[in-house]
Amino acid sequence: MLPFFRKNIKFIIWIIVLSFVIWGAGSFVASRSSSSSYAGSAFGKNISITEFQSMLRFYDIMTRSGIIALQRKTEEKKPETQSTPTPPSAETKEIAENAKRYKEPEPLTEDPKSSEKPEPPTYEEVRSLAWQSIIFSEEAKRMKMEVSNDEVSREILKLFSSESGGFSPAFYQMWVKNQYRGRPREFEEAIRKYICARKIRETILKDVPAEEVEKRWMEWMMKTMGDAHFKDYTLQPSAE
Repeated sequence: MLPFFRKNIKFIIWIIVLSFVIWGAGSFVASRSSSSSYAGSAFGKNISITEFQSMLRFYDIMTRSGIIALQRKTEEKKPETQSTPTPPSAETKEIAENAKRYKEPEPLTEDPKSSEKPEPPTYEEVRSLAWQSIIFSEEAKRMKMEVSNDEVSREILKLFSSESGGFSPAFYQMWVKNQYRGRPREFEEAIRKYICARKIRETILKDVPAEEVEKRWMEWMMKTMGDAHFKDYTLQPSAE
């Protein structure tokens, strides 16, 4: 799903910017005294800074993990040098052994066969994806669309299972703590919103001809952003 959004990220950013124009830029910059605990609002609901930052971390880590994985594939294809390899330390051996059993989250990346050099996601891309998932999760509630705990569990198993299909709760919790820098519950709610965005896209674009996908998606997003009366309190007022 993420490659689709990254391919159309300019549309997403443009829609968010255009919504500022439609609803008035003044309504998107709140005073610190009234919005210090919130990052924004959608459909009349305040979005906490914690929720927004959680989605920022999620998309930043997951997109960058895809970039890193693709770069590693490229490095593996380079011819070996003639230098004498340095014997691995005990710590390196332990890490390597663990890596054989359990892997990092499955990359959310573009086609690995592509010859184009992957570009790290910009902050604006990650920020737009974060807001998009938050808004979509609220829209999903309006559509009576739910993501069950089982769906979240299956997604986590898919991301963190070892090559042999095993899953280590200890490894998962360690990764969430050290890489995501949050609690498992926060990461699982981010996963839930990610699944929400995927299910909504699948629903909206079901049976839509390939040549009309981008047009239909943009039209739906424009309407949804308008219905949401989206406000972003993280934007700084421009200097007059």
